[in-house]
Amino acid sequence: VPVIEQYLKSQDEKKRLQAVALLQQSETALRRAVELNPYFTQARVLLAGLYKLLAQRLPDRSRVNYDQALTTWETIVRLQPGEFQNYFELALNYYAVKAYTPALVNFEHAEQKLLAGAVVQDSRIADPSQPVAAVIDSARLFLSVFYQSQCALKRNDPKLNDEAKVYASL
Repeated sequence: VPVIEQYLKSQDEKKRLQAVALLQQSETALRRAVELNPYFTQARVLLAGLYKLLAQRLPDRSRVNYDQALTTWETIVRLQPGEFQNYFELALNYYAVKAYTPALVNFEHAEQKLLAGAVVQDSRIADPSQPVAAVIDSARLFLSVFYQSQCALKRNDPKLNDEAKVYASL
């Protein structure tokens, strides 16, 4: 059976190399799209997501790709400062590289943008007596606040950076 295992490993490696090649083609196309229209944020969002994916798939270049994702999300936040999701994604990328202070700041911004957006939802404008809590996405609010707590803890106690050890100690 070692021959079969070796064959399967070679097939997996071929698929991985093909996937990396396709991701690199996507990166080239998205960079070109950004060059052609630097204000089209959707291309930047896809590019930032691609960098994060590359960081996850290519551990040897992880930091480089996360840095590119962070730079791209910083630009997106400047282009669309009122969007909750942009701050949230930026914070997730900071969290992934264990930069907990900027992650905390951006999770806080995400929470603020989410709450501010709920105030002016169409349904609340039509019925101002409707409470903000009725129109807010509670899952997104929860995650923003939850990650704030995680960042605050991990920033202040380096022992908490390894989640496996934390859970094992419980």
